[in-house]
Amino acid sequence: MKPATVPLASLLKALESGARPKGGVTIDGDVPSLGGEHVGSDGRIKTNGVKRIPRAFYDNLKKGRVKPGDILIVKDGATTGKTAYVPEDFEFEEAAINEHVFRLEVDDTKAAPKYVAHFLQSGIGQSAILADFRGATVGGISRGFADRAQIPLPSIEEQRRIAAMLDKAEELRAKRRSAIALLDQLPQAIFLEMFGDPVTNPENWHVRTIEETTECLDRFRKPVKASDRPDGPIPYYGANGLQGWIDRALFNESLVLVAEDGGHFENPTRGVAYRIDGPAWVNNHAHILRAKANVLDVEFLHRVLRHYNFVPFISGTTRSKLTQGQLAKATIPVPPIDLQRRFAASVESTNRAKAAYQSALAESDTLFASLLGWAFDASLK
Repeated sequence: MKPATVPLASLLKALESGARPKGGVTIDGDVPSLGGEHVGSDGRIKTNGVKRIPRAFYDNLKKGRVKPGDILIVKDGATTGKTAYVPEDFEFEEAAINEHVFRLEVDDTKAAPKYVAHFLQSGIGQSAILADFRGATVGGISRGFADRAQIPLPSIEEQRRIAAMLDKAEELRAKRRSAIALLDQLPQAIFLEMFGDPVTNPENWHVRTIEETTECLDRFRKPVKASDRPDGPIPYYGANGLQGWIDRALFNESLVLVAEDGGHFENPTRGVAYRIDGPAWVNNHAHILRAKANVLDVEFLHRVLRHYNFVPFISGTTRSKLTQGQLAKATIPVPPIDLQRRFAASVESTNRAKAAYQSALAESDTLFASLLGWAFDASLK
């Protein structure tokens, strides 16, 4: 028998948004302030980069204090409707939301909070939220979305059973995401273990310039405006990675690209160099380096330059620029080529494992979406 449906608002103890002090949020405040950027597309709260509000401001808040069991929904902007659940083991003992987020508190005598959260993350739940969307440039939803959104309401025992099943599927996804994140970090950890920090060069490897160890292919690069770029299957690269697609290639080999301008020179942890393989087109905002045979392995070159501090070499006042001449003078440690190739083999092995986990995660995502559909879509038809 199909369960009855009720307005979401009838299940809530609270529906409110938060605020920030006039001076804004800071990195050295007291209490974390969560905004739309902290509500993940996977239903979890992202806590990296969280800024804070003063203790006195938090203590005076009448609305917007976050606690475990709450549901957070982005109320305006490009990610309107994105939903996350505040877990029981939430890492912050105290936190608040800003004015761009709704906090929902479910009355647990009427519904299981986790069941409601899963419903709102489902396709039909997202449609119910966004049915209230209004506005053109910076649109959003009002509190009225909860009056309009209808949610199927089986018995509380059935709600908990459904939520537990979805939690197990989500736990599998989370484990695979964690494994992928660790594998992402592994190549750099292996690099440091084998070669040490390239800046301090603790192993005293022989040091040579980029000009001595690579061939610069900048003369072959060519910019093409997006409006003049024929669509195709070939990646089109710029200073910070993939910029689009094009119908033909300028290169077809393994190369390392280094930002010329527009790169993250002041924050090299984000990466100022990356590797490309196979057919590609490169514009004039990235330098193109080919590793010299039997001197550098391309993966070693990629890793030694990925987080390189180019600040001493850059010029420009309004926009930092690393010229070809300046890049040529930069020095890097050059360990024996056999050791470099051992490192490259370990990275290749790591990449294979990562690809397997990504494939498994895609299967888990498909399963989770199917379970959400089974749990909720049929109930409203």
